[in-house]
Amino acid sequence: MRFELSEAQTVRVTVYDVYGREWRSLRTVRSVAAGLHEWRLDTSELAAGQYYWVLRTGERQYSAPFLKTDQM
Repeated sequence: MRFELSEAQTVRVTVYDVYGREWRSLRTVRSVAAGLHEWRLDTSELAAGQYYWVLRTGERQYSAPFLKTDQM
């Protein structure tokens, strides 16, 4: 996931299933520096299906769907 911050902020990333149930809060980082960031989410424990990640900062919230597939 890629995101950009205009100033240093606390960032929290949470994953939800398609029914809106929270699967897990994956990452909370205090004082993420301003600038462009790219984080990899560890979804190895997720079953195959569609999910949404939600990124929250002090002032904004962003979300996007993603599809987890089984790897053979």
